[in-house]
Amino acid sequence: MSRPQSGNSQLIGLLVVGVFVLGAIGFLFMSDSAEPTNLPQGDPITEVEEDAPIEAGTLETGPTRATDRADSGARIDLELDPVLNHNDATIGAAVTGVVVNNEGKPIAEAIVSLAQKYTNGTLLADFQKTEKFEVETDSRGRFRFRQLPANRDMNIWVYHGDYAPTQGPNFSSLLNEEQELPPIVLKAGYSVAGQVIDTNGNPLAAKVQLRRQKSGFTIGSPEDQQDEDLALGRLVETQSDEGGNFSFKNIAEGIWILRADKEGFASAEARPLACYENKSIEDQEVVMEDEHHIAGRAVNENDEPIANALVNVSRVQPRPILTANTRTLEDGSFDVRGLAAGVYGLSVQAEGYTNGHAGRVQANTETLVVVMQPKAGVTGRITRPNGGPVTKFSLEVMRTRSGTKQYGMTGATYEFDSPDGTYSIDSLDPGTFILLARAPGLAATYSPSFRVDREEVDGIDIPMLAGGVLVGRVIDGSTQKPIVGALISLHGDEYNPEEIDSLFGASLGDPNNIPHLTVTTDKNGEFRMENAYPGTVQVLIDHQKYLSNIVATTVLGDVENDLGAIGIYQGGSIYGIATDKSGAMLTGGSVNLSRQDGGTFFNKRATVDARGRFRFDGLKAGSYELVAYPPSNESMFLFPPEGDKKSVYVADGADVEANLNSTL
Repeated sequence: MSRPQSGNSQLIGLLVVGVFVLGAIGFLFMSDSAEPTNLPQGDPITEVEEDAPIEAGTLETGPTRATDRADSGARIDLELDPVLNHNDATIGAAVTGVVVNNEGKPIAEAIVSLAQKYTNGTLLADFQKTEKFEVETDSRGRFRFRQLPANRDMNIWVYHGDYAPTQGPNFSSLLNEEQELPPIVLKAGYSVAGQVIDTNGNPLAAKVQLRRQKSGFTIGSPEDQQDEDLALGRLVETQSDEGGNFSFKNIAEGIWILRADKEGFASAEARPLACYENKSIEDQEVVMEDEHHIAGRAVNENDEPIANALVNVSRVQPRPILTANTRTLEDGSFDVRGLAAGVYGLSVQAEGYTNGHAGRVQANTETLVVVMQPKAGVTGRITRPNGGPVTKFSLEVMRTRSGTKQYGMTGATYEFDSPDGTYSIDSLDPGTFILLARAPGLAATYSPSFRVDREEVDGIDIPMLAGGVLVGRVIDGSTQKPIVGALISLHGDEYNPEEIDSLFGASLGDPNNIPHLTVTTDKNGEFRMENAYPGTVQVLIDHQKYLSNIVATTVLGDVENDLGAIGIYQGGSIYGIATDKSGAMLTGGSVNLSRQDGGTFFNKRATVDARGRFRFDGLKAGSYELVAYPPSNESMFLFPPEGDKKSVYVADGADVEANLNSTL
């Protein structure tokens, strides 16, 4: 039988991420495991340039940089038509930088990897569709990214085989201003060494793995994440020698988990290993006990074997939690080996079947039988308002649940090209669902709800609706000038825009399940929204610098509704420079903004840019509190030092400067 293919232990997340997870789970209940078929394709442009090297510690002023009031933290945002990428996300200006060693010499062929950072207000289903970007430095250590999505926080990770990898400064790509990040310095890093022994003290030659503990959400399958971690130095492997000795060099700063695996022994872990403050770990001992195992069969309700099913086990007693997995053979049998003594929970996953479970399985159980139920499906036909077939359409699967009107997003979307408009979706877990159909030239339309058990559900037809058209013009309420780039979105009559900046932000979704639809205003401030969902709706007008406005209206199919001129008023702003305890710019850190008056929870966060600047726009008049954090201490935002807090009052439309210092 096979050894466990992986054995990641359950990690303890950061406090703040845990808070966000609780809120997001409330919305994304009972998520489907199906992979969406409409994931974004293509990458923004990544470049390296053979230009003059940048000395460590200096910043180059690019031609598009704003110079007015630069030292005070103000930025000039040019009033240009927004440029969109292939995902209809606004494109930011270029982000450049240089990778050097401890002596300031450039490092060529270093991998610079970007991944979007999960932040408050991001819908988890949307976060899992985000892209990752990667480029190598040129001979002068330089890298350049263009056409990144604007105003999205990015994590940066830099790897080179001759150095310890490192986390670079977090950043957001600015809309109309190029950023030069501070030089990223790669050092020799930490070393971890020790010995693998059995319970009698005898040395063992074993596979030894060192994995850096994650500190937030990641995207991609476990296999993809493991491959990426291996390529970027967040997962390293070696083999202990006959004397049981092992060693790792060039280890990045952070919390690590050490694991040893050997045939005939229980996998053993040592955790956490803290590589901080130049303190390497040279005498770590890993003790491996005799192995235990759990064996059995995965079968369907007719006692027929299920091959290639993924079997996961997780120890529930005693602590710590340990996990392992394997796959079933052709006869449905499995044998999860390398387990320590204890009680385990077991789950089995196979294509076309609902997940099988077994709770509180004692190690060394050998006759376990897991019976798995086949998934069912749904069929139907999509038609036009005149009864003709819709030939090209997509169907998004959502869950319904008693006690809430809001649909749960599963993340499963299916594309169809059907001459007669028919569709068939299989492999749905038991539950109650509703489908959202989208097709060019028609309004997004929901199906009736239906219940899936063991039998296929037939006849869930969707007569699609003719959408309405909303047009209008957005102007500055004070100057009457047109506003470029205002975001127009459609919502239900119970939607409250105040909740956007609440604790769970955009993850709350629309309480009336109005299908997501947005447009932006052009250079004349005009917008045209076609195929709008029919019914009583609210039209939200949003702009970074202005206070939001919401207009109630009724959308009728095949009717154009002119909302006329809609005035919005410029909000207040808070801007400034954030520094660390040594007085250096807090590049990559964050500034949290909360409101001190008002009855609702209000929280915004801004990433400190390459010049130490931060800015909040579109604020209502009132009293606010700000606090800045270095990148490594963002999880402490719930408990900041009192001396780091700063209170400010913002009048209607006023700009307020507030420079911050972090003592963390």
